[in-house]
Amino acid sequence: MSGASDGDYTFKSPSAPLRPTPIFFDAGLRKKSSVGAKLTTPTPLPPSKSTSPKSRIFRGSRQQPKRVGQEEGALSPLYNHRIQASYFEQCFTKYDELGRGDFAVVYRARSKTDGHMYAVKKLIHEFRGEGDRKNRLAEVTAARDMGSHDHCVQYYDAWTDNKVLFIQMELCEDGSLKEFADTHTFTEKMLWNALTDIALGLQHIHSHELVHLDIKPANIFAARSKLGFRGMVLKIGDFGIASKCGGDDGAEEGDPKYMAPELMHRSPEFLFPADVFSAGITLFELATGLDLPSRGDKWHELRSGRGIRKYLTGVPNELADLIVEMMQPQPARRITIENVLRHKRVASVLRWRQAFHIVTLPLLWLLAIVAFLQRTLLLFFTPMRWIESRLFRKIPQSDQDTHLSSSPARLSRPISPCLFSSDDEDVGVHREPVKMKLTFESADDEDGPVAHHTRSH
Repeated sequence: MSGASDGDYTFKSPSAPLRPTPIFFDAGLRKKSSVGAKLTTPTPLPPSKSTSPKSRIFRGSRQQPKRVGQEEGALSPLYNHRIQASYFEQCFTKYDELGRGDFAVVYRARSKTDGHMYAVKKLIHEFRGEGDRKNRLAEVTAARDMGSHDHCVQYYDAWTDNKVLFIQMELCEDGSLKEFADTHTFTEKMLWNALTDIALGLQHIHSHELVHLDIKPANIFAARSKLGFRGMVLKIGDFGIASKCGGDDGAEEGDPKYMAPELMHRSPEFLFPADVFSAGITLFELATGLDLPSRGDKWHELRSGRGIRKYLTGVPNELADLIVEMMQPQPARRITIENVLRHKRVASVLRWRQAFHIVTLPLLWLLAIVAFLQRTLLLFFTPMRWIESRLFRKIPQSDQDTHLSSSPARLSRPISPCLFSSDDEDVGVHREPVKMKLTFESADDEDGPVAHHTRSH
């Protein structure tokens, strides 16, 4: 048609676009879950001014907290569902923030139920669906299945409140190994003790067919102890991406600075050696004090097996050799965590700790028993002294008897015969046997002579 009819019309593009064209920036390494959420989430519509907010209409729409694990239901009798405050706010006293990441924040809090201090981890984002909820609860499952160990952060409880996950864990007052490394220089003895603690924790995790996949100084925490280095013991925590070895879901990527090279290919058959590599490069960072790269040629150089020795020139030979074995590029040839614990220097640390338990702990028990007996005797004799003071207190008598009975007690030292000499009969029994001689000397003033006292014994 050469012309348009009365009912026909033609669209004309405006000179300026109706909405700005989105611009995408390449930010390097990004997490796929967060990128996908931004691309699929529709743009929210503005609220209508003619309707009331949803919170004013649906007062009881808030979901009740639920325990995560084997036992379902409320966690504490202190919780009141009629109050709008969350379970964490009602049953814990929040003090300060211990750390914050992209997905979670950790608080130091005191439980109102038992009065103990804990570290409570709160996920920042709500569950985006059943699949996301399952992935988040995998951390709780892994921490619960491992049980208690001296070199793993103790898990206590977990719950979901309004689609947000909370995890109650052991509080490590001395912070993370990363915070300690930022302000201290590691000696050789400290490095061997740190390696021993990390290796013992990994052995326990691997014995339950679990892999951590995110071993790094920020996920290793220090707790006070008579063993370890500088009076501390290291504990592995943050099991956010831990999974069962040989699972169907495959391996999930952790921090690229500490990630093993085989995880780039998502090889589920080499997950145990991946944790060994992460522990080895962690020890490499502590020993050299270098800032590890997250990408680039240096990243591949540290994982190629070539050129590692040049960074370990100031590290003792035995420790440098073990670091190289733990950072072996081929996972099949990499040293196992059991062989790390069999190393003669690590075995020496373990023998010293065992001797400490055998010799020192009985002595500590003996001191505790002595202190208990001392306190018990003190509690027994204190009332007896009070009873004795009440029963044998001074009985009122006549003035003469009281004076005679109390006079000897006022003597400062035993009575001497010279106190009762004839020269001092008028002085009394309390007078010192001191003879006074008076001498007079002339004075120039108008007052006359001045008397001077001269003592002679």
